[in-house]
Amino acid sequence: MANSYHHESDIVIIGSGMIGATLAVALGGAGLRVVLIDRLDPTTMTDVPFDGRASAVAYASYRALESIGVWKFMADEAQPILDIRVTEGNSTLFLHYDHRELGDGPLGFMLENRHLRRGLFSAIAKNANISLFAPNELDDLQRMDSGVVAHLSDGQTVGAYLAVAADGRVSPIREAAGIRSRGWSYAQSGIVCTVTHERPHRGIAHERFLPAGPFAILPLTGNRASLVWTESSNMAERLMALEERAFCEEMRERIGKFLGETVMTGPRWSYPLSLHNAE
Repeated sequence: MANSYHHESDIVIIGSGMIGATLAVALGGAGLRVVLIDRLDPTTMTDVPFDGRASAVAYASYRALESIGVWKFMADEAQPILDIRVTEGNSTLFLHYDHRELGDGPLGFMLENRHLRRGLFSAIAKNANISLFAPNELDDLQRMDSGVVAHLSDGQTVGAYLAVAADGRVSPIREAAGIRSRGWSYAQSGIVCTVTHERPHRGIAHERFLPAGPFAILPLTGNRASLVWTESSNMAERLMALEERAFCEEMRERIGKFLGETVMTGPRWSYPLSLHNAE
């Protein structure tokens, strides 16, 4: 490309969330020059109050993260998933998935999103092929026959052969490219929080299907678990409005007593649940 831009790269990625950052590490590790742009400061995205969610990293995804050299930056915070138990309502019967039936490795890992992001940003900082422009914002993406030019809010320009839109489910870049999306709201919300518990979870992930929706108790490192609690959006709003003691009573009613005493640690969040499918 012509040397008429402030920065030249092979790939420009807009959005340094888990998808954009993982792609940047993979491409940078393969020798491509990558510019990664995000409007948020990385320190904001790795702070405890930012998100609260944890991700279930399937074994295949773990191997992909390991193969691009990023897993070592987050391995200490990852909790192996050894078993999965699925129940419906208050039934005493359950489906049981045991990692030993598949070999020596776990079924996957539970990893808090903030630790996943920290690991990715650590890998990015050590890769000379990746330039992170954050906080910065994309003002305009100019498309040409030879590639693209990203115009940033601070006046800088980045030339690249390819642009990748990793800017979220409501993606302005996708919309500007004319790629339509379809979807709908489920009129449900997922309440997310972290709890500590008295008894060990033994690496077991619990998925309960209740009348209002799934209620998941997902193991984290130590005697901790991430809860994903699905309710109708109206009910979720009422639950989120409760003072902490009343909220915890509702929470413990759904968890039960198999983990002993449970205590919520840190904030709680509520996320609307919807489907988005890009054409």
